Amino acid sequence: MSNNKLHAIGIMSGTSLDGIDISYVSSDGKSRFTHNCSSLFKFRDSTRKSLQYLVNNFSKNKNSISNISDCENLVSEDYVNAIRKFKKSKNIKKVDLIALHGQTIYHSSKINHQFNYVIVLILPKKLTVLLYLILGKRIF
Repeated sequence: MSNNKLHAIGIMSGTSLDGIDISYVSSDGKSRFTHNCSSLFKFRDSTRKSLQYLVNNFSKNKNSISNISDCENLVSEDYVNAIRKFKKSKNIKKVDLIALHGQTIYHSSKINHQFNYVIVLILPKKLTVLLYLILGKRIF
């Protein structure tokens, strides 16, 4: 944090599968908040097709770890590439926090399965490496 400000990147992608929404904000963590910039980064065709297949066939494939794992790898790569492009295109130098929403792959009134690779599918060691690549510094 610099000058009592937290600089954060927030990332999400929704069920429309159009791409990855990224915003850069600053806050004192209490009452002041500034939206600095935002961008949308399209999924690669291979990622979008893999996600669409998973979403359309989830009830048939919910026990298939390989389908989820393959798709998770594609989404992870797209997220990393999008964050790097975003930081470069907006000349962002300071990032204290990255928050990821995750990718929803199935909606139900009873259950909501999140394709949230930060919490569910990436092991802590892999997450540490991923964030190191994005931020350029060790965080754990």
